[in-house]
Amino acid sequence: MLWARETNRLNRNFVLKNGVNWLEDNDLGGDYYDGSVPIVNEQIYKAGVRLATWLNALAAQRSSMRKLVKQGGKVRGCFEL
Repeated sequence: MLWARETNRLNRNFVLKNGVNWLEDNDLGGDYYDGSVPIVNEQIYKAGVRLATWLNALAAQRSSMRKLVKQGGKVRGCFEL
């Protein structure tokens, strides 16, 4: 929800700042483009960090499952170990 709220805020405060009609009737180059570049770059950076965090969590979970199996525990679910 945090990510969705953040994106909604960016849409309100930048993309739709001047309204839908303005977006439809104007060139999105020039000042609009220049203003969007730092926002897009930051969002791409955040997406990379979020993806890396998620992948690390999955790898840690998989490692924990392997340790459990090696210790003779039973694992239920659809994990390929």
